[in-house]
Amino acid sequence: TCPSAPAWQGGASLAQRHQLANGDAGTDGGWGAFAGAEWLGSPTHSAGLEGNFARYEDFRSGLDVAQLAPRFGLVLASGAEWSLRADTRGYWIHLSDDVGFGRHNFFSAEERLSLLWERWTLGLFGWTGRQVFAARGDGATIYNLPEKHTAGFGVDVKRALSDRAALTLRVSREEFREAGGTATASAQTCLAALGLTF
Repeated sequence: TCPSAPAWQGGASLAQRHQLANGDAGTDGGWGAFAGAEWLGSPTHSAGLEGNFARYEDFRSGLDVAQLAPRFGLVLASGAEWSLRADTRGYWIHLSDDVGFGRHNFFSAEERLSLLWERWTLGLFGWTGRQVFAARGDGATIYNLPEKHTAGFGVDVKRALSDRAALTLRVSREEFREAGGTATASAQTCLAALGLTF
């Protein structure tokens, strides 16, 4: 028998349209695009790269946001029905214009530990650095306000209901500062999501 070769797995979406109903005239109607690829080196480790681009035509004279997010995953331990996995992700965000923080480039790093057991996944995550107009969750969540996020942490629980459906509950906290402001604020988020694969 021949050893299995490393496999490339990727996906792209070039027409993600984000209609924003938050009353912010500068970013309402902006759009974003996402592309990603993942290298499955073995059952114990993987690596990947995500790219995001967002355009806000009504933000001042127009704002372009480009983001690259490399990631690396490693299984730390495993048993007959469980495994413990660590995933490290970096973020580089480039803005075409200074939105009030004195720079165009922002960097941050995120770490996630996941315990997988049968149909359950328990995750602990945290990140630190600087993010402005970031895209997270494989491009599903775009932060569209001129805020500098500096840290965050949280926990989530995922239950696979079938091969094509999963329910996720997440609680998280973030720290951020608005452009032109001096005080740091925090936001707590509770999220319930049902994911379906077609």
